[in-house]
Amino acid sequence: MAAPAAPEPTETVLPRRGAPLRLFLFLVVLAAVAPLVGAGLFLSASFVDLERGRSVDRVAEIAYALSLAVDRDLSRGRSFDGAPGGLPPGLAAAVDLPEGWFASVIDDRTIIRARSHRPEDFVGTPAGPVLRAHLQRGRGVVETTDLEGRPSVTAFARSPESGWASVVWVPKAVLDAPSRRLIGGGVAVAALGLALSAAAAFLAAALIARPTRRAAIAAAGLGTGEIPEMPPTRIREINLLAGALRRAATTVAARERELKASTERATRVIESIQDGFMVLDARWRVTFLSPRAEAILAPLRRRERILGRTVRAALPEAIRTPFAESALRAARSGAMTAMEGYFAPLDAWFDMRAYPAQEGLTILFLDITERKRGEERQRLLMRELDHRAKNALNVVQSVVQLTRAETIEDFTAAVRGRVEALARTHALLADNAWLGADLEALVAAGLAPFLVGGGVSATIEGPRTTVAPEVVQSLGMIVHELATNAGKYGAFSRPGGCVAVSWTWRDGALSLAWRESGGPEARPPERGGFGTAMIRRIVETQLGGTFVCRWAKAGLACDITVARPFVAPGAMRIPA
Repeated sequence: MAAPAAPEPTETVLPRRGAPLRLFLFLVVLAAVAPLVGAGLFLSASFVDLERGRSVDRVAEIAYALSLAVDRDLSRGRSFDGAPGGLPPGLAAAVDLPEGWFASVIDDRTIIRARSHRPEDFVGTPAGPVLRAHLQRGRGVVETTDLEGRPSVTAFARSPESGWASVVWVPKAVLDAPSRRLIGGGVAVAALGLALSAAAAFLAAALIARPTRRAAIAAAGLGTGEIPEMPPTRIREINLLAGALRRAATTVAARERELKASTERATRVIESIQDGFMVLDARWRVTFLSPRAEAILAPLRRRERILGRTVRAALPEAIRTPFAESALRAARSGAMTAMEGYFAPLDAWFDMRAYPAQEGLTILFLDITERKRGEERQRLLMRELDHRAKNALNVVQSVVQLTRAETIEDFTAAVRGRVEALARTHALLADNAWLGADLEALVAAGLAPFLVGGGVSATIEGPRTTVAPEVVQSLGMIVHELATNAGKYGAFSRPGGCVAVSWTWRDGALSLAWRESGGPEARPPERGGFGTAMIRRIVETQLGGTFVCRWAKAGLACDITVARPFVAPGAMRIPA
């Protein structure tokens, strides 16, 4: 019987051929993922044999490959042979550094977790300051002073995923030995090996860290409503997580759209409200201000100087006003309050309503200034109409009482003419919004009825003059009485007759001249008539002026003076 075949060795020497690789030492501790891989962490160490006589920066081939399992106690700073923090026996044997060379493992906080030399003195202490400063670079070779005070050349490589680093250093004194060439090659082996250890860590991270990072980024983007794009991976759990994230993102996006639509509807409703809309929290801070409220308060403060501030700081003008007292009553009583009032800082009237809520107050305020002004105008108009109606009735009553006539027909004609004159001046006032009348228009209206047919004429001349509203009817009645007299006894009583009315300003008073021509010779009346008496009374008692008449052969001549403020130079100003 043939002898049984010898068992295949667990460690096999690799052939010295294949793709050239840089010399490397791979020493990575993945402590950060210890909970993921179970009871132990995996530590790989590969070594190369420097071919003697070959330059340190030349390319060599892989000579040996070693792998061993290391208990997670390494991450806790305990060794496997009882020496706290010492390198595990397998690792120490595998590293097999040249005499005088040393190695250590440093965690992501730059604390020494394992050390090949004097671990009992240095494990758990921080790495040297120079090395700590250079560890941020990831990998390299630097000159340092080790923790035992020896100038050294140190090679290091730091994993970008876990943040742990492997370090190999050799005192300069060792490098100065006759075996400088060999030692130099060892330094190159260590440096290049550490660099490739980072590359190996990067490849390991590609299997777990990259998909995990993508999942974390996708989870962070859930709040934006974006649907995450995560390509399938070789890890089932991450694929399940990606699917859950996509479903959650779809739900969030739908709810975001609903919320946006609801917010837009609410915003349109608030903007359409003509009331100012303000929300206060429990500390009386302004948390919301509608566009209409912003426009109303703009003369006092800009929006950014109101939002987020207390009412006392944002609107100090409102403190100690009826508006603030009404809001305070609503907050204390828990019931809605309402009021109307004048706010002097804005020169405006407001209708304010305060509605209490669990977290503060909601205040609506409507600018009612135009409504208040309209109500005031209406009150003034009603009072003025009442006054004018009473005045017109008194005037008509006086006209009727003082009119004298021989017959009923003459009496009726006289009263009708005077009432019509009052109506014309009333219409003139109404056309000018009861602000007065232009003197030229007033005279023309009084002469118009007498210029129809009969071949008579009239001239009107004088500077623009405004008659006060309270004396328009009185001055119109004077023109009517003079024109009526001219129609009966003067220039308007025969064809070719003419009346000239002119006025000028003298010494601050209006001087009005009435001149008749082309009519019969003027003679004083045999007895005083109502017209003359009424004109004199109006001029002297109501216009504060004088009235003088002369009966000349050419015709009647009258001079009337009217004092201010019953008349004023210049055109009348009527608001639009």
